[in-house]
Amino acid sequence: MGEYNYVFYTEGNKCFAMDFLIKLSEKEQGKVKYYLDLIKTRGPMIREPYAKKLNGSIYELRPSFGKTEIRLFYFWDGDTAWFVHGIIKKSQKTPLEALLVSEQRMKRYFKAKSGNRL
Repeated sequence: MGEYNYVFYTEGNKCFAMDFLIKLSEKEQGKVKYYLDLIKTRGPMIREPYAKKLNGSIYELRPSFGKTEIRLFYFWDGDTAWFVHGIIKKSQKTPLEALLVSEQRMKRYFKAKSGNRL
């Protein structure tokens, strides 16, 4: 296994996933940190219950703390996981809006990268 990285995607001065994480409790943040460490060691091979592939390119990191279901959405570019969105999941099904927001941010990332704006 290689070494993997993760990055929090930023547009302008907005870092969406990090802004979400800052609002979590210290204990919830600790749980998320553990899952992020798994990303670094397992890379794209991380699977349920820790992470789940939602569609062709978007994944969700799935930490939970008590009854709180935390979801962080990301995609891979090479050996780097780019975190683009985060939510507290309140139902069984992943909200379509969260998936669409994540896909839009991923598309903007690749568009900016191809235009050398990153």
